[in-house]
Amino acid sequence: MYVVTRSDLTPGQQATQAVHAAFCFARSFAPVIAQWVDHSNYLVLLSVPSEPDLEALADRAATIGIRHPRFIEPDWDDAMTAVALEPGTAARKLCANLPLALKGVSA
Repeated sequence: MYVVTRSDLTPGQQATQAVHAAFCFARSFAPVIAQWVDHSNYLVLLSVPSEPDLEALADRAATIGIRHPRFIEPDWDDAMTAVALEPGTAARKLCANLPLALKGVSA
C-alpha cells in the first residue's frame, strides 16, 4: 500500500495523517486489506509538497482506477492531508517518483 501525505506538515502531523488515511482505506476496502495482509503487507509512506499536489495525485489515481480514500482533516478547515492508494502495479507506477516521507527527519 502507498500512503502519501504532505511535506508541508510537521513530522508528527504527517505521521498522524498517514495513519488516518490508512484506517480510512481499511474501513472502505476491507477485502483489499485482508488480501494485502495475507499476501504482501508492504507499506510505503511518501510525500508531496502541498495540498494541491496531493489533490492532483488523488485525481490521477481516480482517472486510472486506483481506489484511494482521501483523508480530509475536519480540524484544519477540511484540508486534504493524506491519501492511501490501493496496493498494486498501477499505484507503484503512479508513486514511482515521489520521495519518501519524513526522509531526513532525525529521531
